[in-house]
Amino acid sequence: MAHNVFTVQFADGKQLFGISEDIGGWVCRQLFETTDEARNVPRYGEGVSFSEPNIATATEEEVVIPEWGHDPDWPFKTRASRQAMWLTGPCDSDEIEAEQPVDFGIYGADKRTPSK
Repeated sequence: MAHNVFTVQFADGKQLFGISEDIGGWVCRQLFETTDEARNVPRYGEGVSFSEPNIATATEEEVVIPEWGHDPDWPFKTRASRQAMWLTGPCDSDEIEAEQPVDFGIYGADKRTPSK
């Protein structure tokens, strides 16, 4: 199976590229300079592993993945480190919920619980 290559867009226009695979929802946090470099990474489970660089979180920036899930109408806001070439923020809605739980209240009111 081929990788799904996605673009990570930084505020200043810089782009890096990530990979995901539909089966199992796997998202690689390692980012790449080119789409070709991303496509040439072995599939998940074929001996590929990446370790988060020590500087990743300290150097993270707000980013947008313009076409998350192949849907141009749903830009996905998250965080990444261009220095570490690492996706540091949430990779999916479950991770967003883990960072900022939604309290729907007793009558279904949509109010956010403050982050700790």
